[in-house]
Amino acid sequence: MPRSTTLVAVAPAGVVGAVDFHASQRQGVGRALMAALRDRATAEGIAALTLITDRDMPAFGFYAGLGFREGSTQVFMIG
Repeated sequence: MPRSTTLVAVAPAGVVGAVDFHASQRQGVGRALMAALRDRATAEGIAALTLITDRDMPAFGFYAGLGFREGSTQVFMIG
């Protein structure tokens, strides 16, 4: 059975939307969810979004295609 991953877009006023990644893959749902998040953030005066993912995740290229780029100002330490 494939594992399920739920993507959730959150803005200060609450959840913008959520989608089961595997069931909705390659149907434009993730792109629409991210567009809704950006629209909501812009409407609330938020100038930039920060996204955390691993380079080896398939979604890395998806986010890059949406205009996200690797930043070098933050380091996340996990122990």
